[in-house]
Amino acid sequence: MFNKKGDRELSIGTLLLLLLGIIVLVIIVVSFTGVWDYIFGTVKLLPGDSEKVAQVCKFDVSSELKTDYCLFKEVEKGIWLNCLYPELNLGPDERKPEWCNRDIDKPLTKCLELNRTSTNFNPKKVSINGITCEQLMREQQNTQEGTGTNEVFKPLLDTYPSLTRIKANEEDKKLFEDAASGENDSKRKLLNKYLDLSGIFDDPEGLRLAQHYLST
Repeated sequence: MFNKKGDRELSIGTLLLLLLGIIVLVIIVVSFTGVWDYIFGTVKLLPGDSEKVAQVCKFDVSSELKTDYCLFKEVEKGIWLNCLYPELNLGPDERKPEWCNRDIDKPLTKCLELNRTSTNFNPKKVSINGITCEQLMREQQNTQEGTGTNEVFKPLLDTYPSLTRIKANEEDKKLFEDAASGENDSKRKLLNKYLDLSGIFDDPEGLRLAQHYLST
């Protein structure tokens, strides 16, 4: 009875070892045949493997594959990198920013593309080269607003530079609104504080533009 039990335990142990050996053998064979490279190289890079991105970038440089060098690759869900990502382990000769001067090579363009093509796009959870799409889109909006201000309001601000200070002060903005509506006391207080505004209330077009500037 004892021997039969021992034989049964020995048989189970032998089967487990045999199964483990087969699994290890399969992994070794698959590794040598390059199947992992096919699965994770041509479809998607191994999640979080920035070192593999660096290796791809080095190959792109040696082969002068400029398009692939600039192509954004999703290394994890919502994390996209191309070879301009500053944290990649690349040498000085392997950094080629001059290769990526097209609009489609810009992180913001990638964000806008994902916004168009992804059904559940969340700019807070998607990053391009380490910067979230939320931040990239906000910077674009600020740039556009700044450009618009420079183009539309520059002549006005050159004539009445104090308007920029008034815009940053809610109390002074209220004084300006009251003065523009004809309240002489508010106008007097405002002109005592900002001497360069002396002519704005006699300039209908300038006054209209100033009110628009302060409301944006």
